Amino acid sequence: MKEADEKTKLLSGVSNSAGQEKQFLSDKENVKRWRSIHIMYLTMFLSSLGFSMVMPSVWPYLTKIDENATKNFLGFVVASFSLGQLVSSPICGVWGNLRGAREPVAFSLILSIGSNCLYAFLMAIKSHNATYMLIARLLLGFSAGNTAVARSYVSTATSLQERTGAMAAISGFQAVGFIFGPVFQAAFVPIGENGVSSGPLHLNMYTVPAFVNAIMTAVNLLLIILAFKEYDIPDIITDPAKPTDILTQNPQLYDVLENNATANNGTINGNYNQLPPYEDLESSQHGAIVNESISISVDIFMVFIINIIYFVVLFVFSIYETIGTPMTMDMYAWSRPKAVLYNGIIGAVSAFISVTVFALVKPVSKRFGDRLVMLAGIIFLIIGIFVMLPWGPGYMPRPYYALNVSDYNDTIVPGTLGCSWAYSWCDTLKVLPLWQYGLAIFIISFGYPTCQVLSFIIYSKMLGPKPQGLYMGILTAAGSLARTLGPIFVSQIYSSKGNRAAFSVLLGMEVAMLALYLACYKRFIPYQERLKKKKEKASSPLNSPHHNI
Repeated sequence: MKEADEKTKLLSGVSNSAGQEKQFLSDKENVKRWRSIHIMYLTMFLSSLGFSMVMPSVWPYLTKIDENATKNFLGFVVASFSLGQLVSSPICGVWGNLRGAREPVAFSLILSIGSNCLYAFLMAIKSHNATYMLIARLLLGFSAGNTAVARSYVSTATSLQERTGAMAAISGFQAVGFIFGPVFQAAFVPIGENGVSSGPLHLNMYTVPAFVNAIMTAVNLLLIILAFKEYDIPDIITDPAKPTDILTQNPQLYDVLENNATANNGTINGNYNQLPPYEDLESSQHGAIVNESISISVDIFMVFIINIIYFVVLFVFSIYETIGTPMTMDMYAWSRPKAVLYNGIIGAVSAFISVTVFALVKPVSKRFGDRLVMLAGIIFLIIGIFVMLPWGPGYMPRPYYALNVSDYNDTIVPGTLGCSWAYSWCDTLKVLPLWQYGLAIFIISFGYPTCQVLSFIIYSKMLGPKPQGLYMGILTAAGSLARTLGPIFVSQIYSSKGNRAAFSVLLGMEVAMLALYLACYKRFIPYQERLKKKKEKASSPLNSPHHNI
């Protein structure tokens, strides 16, 4: 039998006991289901894009609207987004479980549009501009709580056979949004820092990305309102030895399925229950033979472990996002436009690598297994962070002496480019060569997307056929907590000790994460495998009530 298509028409063409043809979703409904899933992909992409698109320019924009801004305050500005997401993710997850995905996602998109507009009009505000930037990023982060709802919806709108590919795809869209953001920002550098102004409206390299993101989010909102539909697909179990639908072998289960469904204008709506879990189906001589009393709960300890690992992965990535632009301005004496442009180019290369990784994750995981591929991703991250440590030759350039003639213009005062005189460590810290910095990003670009995608795939498989909104909200909140603490941590330690100290701490965290992952390696198994082991244990002669010792 050929492998089921990723967009299969669920339960199509299976005969019931009366010999009649039934199908769970019509072709038309199946198209609508996948259209709704694709809208969630777009939602996830735009949410992460809204975060990362302005990241290379946050520091230059902050210093432009407030000359007294410090890198310590930059850490709080970057962290504010993730703090908002940390608070909103569990709320949106529970909201989605109770009311469906449409309401929380629509609300979050409206909030995203408003926060992007506030960010774009910061130059029109007369005072406290830096504070308003922090508020704008905080509100945008609160809107990003929709990522928990999006993941939960995709997990319930797909069958078990489809879920691995769908969860990999939505995680891929999120990660690609994070990585492609700097590329979008770099594309607007030719507009310049001054751009065009008309009253309170300022169109320049800092504000145009926010306006563009607001427009794309408005399109996303219209799709949610006009084209999105709720679906809750039952988990269809297949026997690997006999790749035939369980309902083909047990047509009487259609009655169970239909009794759990509700009709709405002649079609199945999004409020019906999932097919009873595999362990709850009654025994049959045709397969799927399990005892009704056998059941398993969520492995809470392993859920906790996955959250820790995901926290560390996002912590590492958030530090790179925060420190990338100001660090390169200090190390290479780049001007603000140059820093945004060059970091955008580096981001473009990283994005290309990441897209390639996302395309390979599914076939590679199928060949070697999720756990082994995740292990490889962690090792790539460790190597990348190690390469990020500065070893020279030379020291961090000081302002004026590092001033390049090509950087000079009327808006740049001699003595403003290079590592600030406020940092005493600039005279003792070796510089990070540009080629080494690029190599480190190159290696991390393999590790981060691998760990990011596999974390959600393993997590979703471990949860099994259960409502995942709350759990996905918790995992999203763990990532948000990492991106809240990471920027604050790196801005403080970078200002006081420099980038070697910051990346040394990261390296220690990565090694500790590797040790934790290896210690729990054997327990990273899907729900169905845990259930199978319990069934085998329950059916063992030693556990039989008739067995006499």
